[in-house]
Amino acid sequence: MQEGGELSEAKGDEPKEDEQVEDEEVVDSCEKKIPPTIAKIPPDDDMSSSVAAATTNTTASSVATIPAQVDEAESKIFDKVIENIQPLPAEQQEQQTRCDRPSQPGAFPVTVAAGVERPPPAPLLVEEEQVEEESGPPPLEPHHEEAETYLPVATELAASAELVVTREEIEQEMATELEDRLRKEFEERLSQEYVRVSQCAEAQTVEIDRSAAFDLGDRNSAYNSNYGNNHNNRNASSDYPNKALSDATRRKYFLASTILVLVVILVAVVVPTAVAKSSSEDVLLVSNDTSITNNQIDNDATSALTTALPVLQSVRERGFLRCKPESLEVEKGAGFTIDLCRAIAAAVFNDSSKVDFTYFTFKEHFAAIADGRLDVSASHVSLNMGRDVRETHTHVGFSYSTPYIYTGTGLAGVPNFVQCAQDAETFANDCRHLQVCVMINTVTQDIVEAHLPGSATKLVPGHGDLFRQFANGTCNVIAGDTVIIHEQHAREAGYTGEYTFADKLLSHEHLALLTRQDNPEWAEFCDWIVRALVAAEALNVTDQTAAGFWDTDLFGPEYTQMFAQAIAAAGNYGQMYERHYHGMLPRSRYNSINTGNTGLIVSDPLGTLQLDEESLSEEELPGPVPGRTMEAVVTRGHLYCGVILEDEDGTPRSGLAEYNSTSGEWSGLDVDFCRGLAAAVSAGKGIGTIFVNLSDPKTRYKALANNTVDVLAGDRFTMTIDVREPTTGQGFTFTTPYYYESKGTSPCAHELVTRQNDTQWADLAQWTIHATFFAEEMGITQATAGQMPVVELFGIEYRQMFRDIIGQTGNYGEIFERNLGVLRKERNQLNVEDTPQFFPILDPF
Repeated sequence: MQEGGELSEAKGDEPKEDEQVEDEEVVDSCEKKIPPTIAKIPPDDDMSSSVAAATTNTTASSVATIPAQVDEAESKIFDKVIENIQPLPAEQQEQQTRCDRPSQPGAFPVTVAAGVERPPPAPLLVEEEQVEEESGPPPLEPHHEEAETYLPVATELAASAELVVTREEIEQEMATELEDRLRKEFEERLSQEYVRVSQCAEAQTVEIDRSAAFDLGDRNSAYNSNYGNNHNNRNASSDYPNKALSDATRRKYFLASTILVLVVILVAVVVPTAVAKSSSEDVLLVSNDTSITNNQIDNDATSALTTALPVLQSVRERGFLRCKPESLEVEKGAGFTIDLCRAIAAAVFNDSSKVDFTYFTFKEHFAAIADGRLDVSASHVSLNMGRDVRETHTHVGFSYSTPYIYTGTGLAGVPNFVQCAQDAETFANDCRHLQVCVMINTVTQDIVEAHLPGSATKLVPGHGDLFRQFANGTCNVIAGDTVIIHEQHAREAGYTGEYTFADKLLSHEHLALLTRQDNPEWAEFCDWIVRALVAAEALNVTDQTAAGFWDTDLFGPEYTQMFAQAIAAAGNYGQMYERHYHGMLPRSRYNSINTGNTGLIVSDPLGTLQLDEESLSEEELPGPVPGRTMEAVVTRGHLYCGVILEDEDGTPRSGLAEYNSTSGEWSGLDVDFCRGLAAAVSAGKGIGTIFVNLSDPKTRYKALANNTVDVLAGDRFTMTIDVREPTTGQGFTFTTPYYYESKGTSPCAHELVTRQNDTQWADLAQWTIHATFFAEEMGITQATAGQMPVVELFGIEYRQMFRDIIGQTGNYGEIFERNLGVLRKERNQLNVEDTPQFFPILDPF
């Protein structure tokens, strides 16, 4: 063993071969002693004292190897640890069947599909008041009927089998399941540590003093007395051969005892935290048929804010921002995306010049973002599902800001050839000479090649090459974003002929800032810079009047004036657009501020949704991330969804989240989106939905942070919750808004909310919303859900997820009409006519 080898080397002796064999035999014997189950865990004081007493009963009278004696002494320690072992009562081990049980007083209905197991309990937490009062972790008390108060909430499944059970029965079943699981986890941990300590002790070749007391009655005095006697004996004994060996031995035994004590502490902390003690509890009403306690939600949700965010800290320590703007703008030395980079630099340093415009090709810059060589990209990257979840070249996902430009794939160039390209005609008359230049490894390439035969396209490496190739006659049409292919760039490249645009766009594209997916705080920092520029325009705040705009310490005290600094450096969004695009590309309605008169419901582009399976190994294929929410929901067979039945002023949220106590049914816009999210991971297996009323804002985000619920539906989007929610001290991830309302002086948006540390689950929630938007745009209904595209980004098994979502909920229009039953108007309409799409957050706090 490594530790034994180090000790032998310190003594100057080599371990003998026969001693090593003996060591292995003793380890084997120790492993055989580990019991198969632990039904009752002794109090932590007994365990720690047993360890303390046993580890002091060593003597230095001999250095002979006596593994049998070591074995026996350790057996005493372990016997004390498990002396209260009891088998589980047989009635607790049996699966109780409650079908056809008659109703009982106080019983309430829980709808569960036939053959479906009851949901396991969410994590239970110790009461906050109790944690503050006690000096250490509370001891685990024997389980009784009221030890845990956790009840499942209104299960929704396809089948209609009806079960009637009492609250006490569910409490008992949930508590028993949790206790069994904790017992098994403790047994595994204790077994591992016991073997490790056995190996460590055997390597020391010391003799256990059998005459020493091993009495748990007076633990402290026995420990002090034994330690003092043995310590004096070691120093005074004439036959103790080597003081250096004595010190090393004591160090090793101290290490061994420390390991066991740490195991005891781990159990003492984890188990009581997971099993809540029964007490007078403040009950949070979930519905008329079930309840959940505030105390289950109210603890362990708070995490301290780390003001030194990883990427943000790296940028500050480096002294400059690494940002990739549009390459054509770099050649010119000015442009809209350059100003975006400077605005972010100003927010970080209060100095817009502290930015390095690092060059990477378009394909390379995805890897550069992923591995940290770039901090942020403003290089006209189109936001789409493929890149958001699993980008083609890097096989990782990315984070996007809210779009800063709404554009599309257009065609421009020589007039008669532009018409050929728009009509996809490559044979008649001069059209056989059509050559369309398009940038390689872009979404534009995919769109153009799907529209035209490959022989009519010519791939170029960068945007500058588009115009150079066009000017020298290599191609006669250019394809790209409308903000790229405007006439001024063609003239600057030397083109002097006629130049025109196609009447129709081949696609709509949403350009956004691109950041790493594994650092949500930095993604939020960049996202809120874009949102601040738009809000500043809506509030008529300019670079000259920016002082004091949105002062906040949410990102840390050093960034209190980050938004004012960004606006002072670049101006508001309107100023930036006027400065760089007005002369070449007049501002369309699509890129204007929405004042509430037109629709905002629009799906983000989907991009590449299928995998190249032949080029991927089995390990590279996507699937549920181990230990994360998607895997947990699939494993347990249902999703926990938090909903808000009424606002803080007591106003019911009719049409958004409602519970009918007579029928036992849940309904509402928020409810249906949770059902859609559950359907996304069903893979045809019928994932159910359990709804939990989280109307109380004091417990709402603690429940989400503590995994009591998997998703929160229908809360209003604010910077405070996005970055640092006050009851938990942490941020959360919001989806695209699916409902807009005017409340007070500021319009607000309703969204699904997930935990920040689970990007896969956040992506799944995001694209569940967009799937319903896309379906309505394409005219796909619940009855024709099979027309939805196949999606393999979350795993081959879930390739039908879009079809499952729409098959469960219908498209957005169907969901809206079913739940609100009113004429859709204003922002909740589809944006089908390229009307203003910028939604300003006027009150972010």
